[in-house]
Amino acid sequence: WPMYTWADQLGKRNVARETSQFIFNGDYLAFREVTLSYSVPASIVNKINMQGLTFSVSGQNLGYWTECKHIATPEYGRNTWGNYKLPRTVIFGLNVTF
Repeated sequence: WPMYTWADQLGKRNVARETSQFIFNGDYLAFREVTLSYSVPASIVNKINMQGLTFSVSGQNLGYWTECKHIATPEYGRNTWGNYKLPRTVIFGLNVTF
């Protein structure tokens, strides 16, 4: 933590010194697109007079794995407080084949 100085007695510009207080590790892992799908086994699908049945869910811009918790997204570098996050999208799918 920076040292508190109530006045600049020595003319060293204590109030304008840079500090490492707000420096953090900027590494991140972005979860851009993740898709999961499940195909119902043919033995079950054939009993209901279908050839295939697949359920799926897809997510876009799901988030980040990072140590940085101060900014909306770690991709834009410094001075980004207040930026908006990328929109998160979740899509559900159903593929039925007769």
